[in-house]
Amino acid sequence: MLQIAFAGLIWTMPAMGVDSAVLGEIRDVLKEHALNEPDATLLNALEPGNINSGLQQIDSWAVLMDASNSTSANERPAGIGAELYATAAGLWLMPYADGPLMRAGVVDRVKLLSVEGQAVEGKPLADVVQLLGGSDGQILRLEICRGNCDAPEVLSLPLETYRPRSIEQVTIEGQMVYRLRSFVSSETRVFLQSLLAAVTGEIPLLLDLRECQGGDLYEAMNTAALFLPAGQELATALDRSGISQRYSSPDTNKIANPLTILISGNTASAGEIFAGILQAHGRARLVGMRSYGKCVSQTDNRLSDG
Repeated sequence: MLQIAFAGLIWTMPAMGVDSAVLGEIRDVLKEHALNEPDATLLNALEPGNINSGLQQIDSWAVLMDASNSTSANERPAGIGAELYATAAGLWLMPYADGPLMRAGVVDRVKLLSVEGQAVEGKPLADVVQLLGGSDGQILRLEICRGNCDAPEVLSLPLETYRPRSIEQVTIEGQMVYRLRSFVSSETRVFLQSLLAAVTGEIPLLLDLRECQGGDLYEAMNTAALFLPAGQELATALDRSGISQRYSSPDTNKIANPLTILISGNTASAGEIFAGILQAHGRARLVGMRSYGKCVSQTDNRLSDG
């Protein structure tokens, strides 16, 4: 099982209630969008004061989020500018472009050994996230390993607030790499198209999805469509009623460059869909390891109270 956290970020979901009008909206959303037809008894048992526990009885993935209290993905506390991953082999950091860790010369994934002299091996992910957090300007000392870890390094990094981008352009050993971190609605496709606008059609492209955990499914399909002729099938979705919906590549400007995609056991959900579409059409060569899988689909519905 892969676990992921944003270095310097951890929060708890506050308890909350809803009024009767919003409760009716929630029931309507579940009736229309829940993967399986909700049990009427469980729907009727939802109460304003214990809404999240009631939701768990109906759909284990459903949660009510309070926009005024939750921490936005674009408003992270101060950190070292990296994502933290836990695997069977240990804890790993993947730097954000232009963040403190990358400015210290780390451009690719490295193993984290200690924080301020405290070894992280065997520690819960949440505890290590706490160690990596702090206030703007605070200096944090890390011990890391690159490659085969013959010589551990110690880095002193200033903590900063940072807005991660869904796609980054980095240079690794002289090779330009376009790293897709996630698929964000109305952002990822536009950013990638803009980055590639000045690249000639003969230059091979390298897309790095090794740490792409997913995101918006439709944005992933729209981004894949950049590389496919108009009318090519992107995916077919089958809903709980057995009705299928076919999605096809639109007639827009296309990118014809040769394409290689890096994937790993961390490539998941919408990231896997993106890579799979382009592999299925023979448009991209996949390099790396078997990907993690497409686990769940998400539908966000904004209620009348926000």
